[in-house]
Amino acid sequence: MEERCYPVSKTMVKDKKLTLIVQSLAMGGAEIFLGDLIVELQKTGWQIKVYSTNKEWNKWLADHKIEAKYLLVVIDITGNWKGLVKACFFFPYAIYEYARIVWSNRNSTFLMSGFFEKTMVSLFAKLFKSKIVWIEFATLQPLFKKFRGFSKWWYFLSISIPQKIITSSEHSYKLLIKDGLPKDKLIVIPCGRKIPRRSLWRHLSKLVKVITNSQTLVCVSRLEPGKGQDLLIKAMPAVLKKFPRTQLQIVGKGNWRADLEHLAQELGITQHVKFLGKVKNTFEIIDRATLVICSSVWELEGFGMVVIEAMALGKPVVAFRSGPYPELIEHQKTGYLCQKGDVDDLAKGIKKLLVDQSLRNKLGKQAHRDFQKRFTIQAVTKEYASILNNYRS
Repeated sequence: MEERCYPVSKTMVKDKKLTLIVQSLAMGGAEIFLGDLIVELQKTGWQIKVYSTNKEWNKWLADHKIEAKYLLVVIDITGNWKGLVKACFFFPYAIYEYARIVWSNRNSTFLMSGFFEKTMVSLFAKLFKSKIVWIEFATLQPLFKKFRGFSKWWYFLSISIPQKIITSSEHSYKLLIKDGLPKDKLIVIPCGRKIPRRSLWRHLSKLVKVITNSQTLVCVSRLEPGKGQDLLIKAMPAVLKKFPRTQLQIVGKGNWRADLEHLAQELGITQHVKFLGKVKNTFEIIDRATLVICSSVWELEGFGMVVIEAMALGKPVVAFRSGPYPELIEHQKTGYLCQKGDVDDLAKGIKKLLVDQSLRNKLGKQAHRDFQKRFTIQAVTKEYASILNNYRS
């Protein structure tokens, strides 16, 4: 394991200790949110230690003065059979390593979000009388169907151990109740976001739009079925018929990119669809956009980090009436909601906002105000701190 240690602030209280164990291979929405959260928690006096399989995230944490240690092996019991076989092979190592981590941090409260970490750490937390709080971002039903119910059996083996289970939306709350999670343990706290200061690129991008008379649609998400980029691309011909200078920028990585590029080629719109891949700063891309499009119809969608990022920057969002999006977006007040999976309705919503700049400005301003009330990382951290303070070891 590699480790970076930092002196503890004088403002930190000895019994406010928090430990996270995170199996992660990429910097997704969960990692971004958790990173913002624990940085803010540390500012309020929590001593935090993170164990993670994600070197990139560990470096980010270390750069933000969070003690980060590297975990060597990912144990996956919710993927494919190959992953399960690998998990069985490394299981003895996982038992030793997780037991060692929990024992060495037994006076800490544990905050867990990953499937295997929650279950394994909980068993040792109970043995060593440590407190533990879980985070569930979305329904577990698809995972429970894996390996003929083994994943579900493994999960419910430790469901009684956590003091609380935090989920990020009412949508997920209702689905988790159906999944069989105890209602008395579940609580809804939305995700939050820390927004960086804007710079000169914001004003330059506005100038470019005025000169070129162009409109830019931005979609930020992993490239995989269910995330809806195919539906958005199919909506583009109707948008381009009315707004021929429109450009669609798709941000994200994934195995579906070749299929999406082929779809754009079939529709004859390749010159209007640009795949940016992974970008260093999504805020810059979002802030240059005319509209942000969240076209996901994915059944596992638990929140919408891109939605609240757009709201923070005063950008109206067009999304499907699917998953948690209706909780985040108020139709025609902070954004525009379309019928789930309806390509024609998606094109209609995009055109409605592109044609009316005053409406876009109105929606964007109200979205920004809504973000300030509900989704700042400071406000969300207070809610998390309230739960963690009640159940800390």
